[in-house]
Amino acid sequence: YSFVVSNLGVLDGGGGDAESWGIAHSVFAISAEVVGAAFQVSPISVKGGALCVSCSWQDCVVDAGLAGAVVADLDLWLRFLGKP
Repeated sequence: YSFVVSNLGVLDGGGGDAESWGIAHSVFAISAEVVGAAFQVSPISVKGGALCVSCSWQDCVVDAGLAGAVVADLDLWLRFLGKP
């Protein structure tokens, strides 16, 4: 299988005053493409906010059990890295 990790980085949510709008939470995802990677990981966060990681995969190409195991392992790994 092929994997791709794409990262938009950290967004500066703005909204420093009551007159302007800001971004409090963001989600980023890459759709599964036939000519693309079989499994995609898309992390993004807003400055000072939580990290959101979206995972997607090609149905009938990647076994759902394998994809679920990769997502579960990624979740455990990120929680381990995020411990103080």
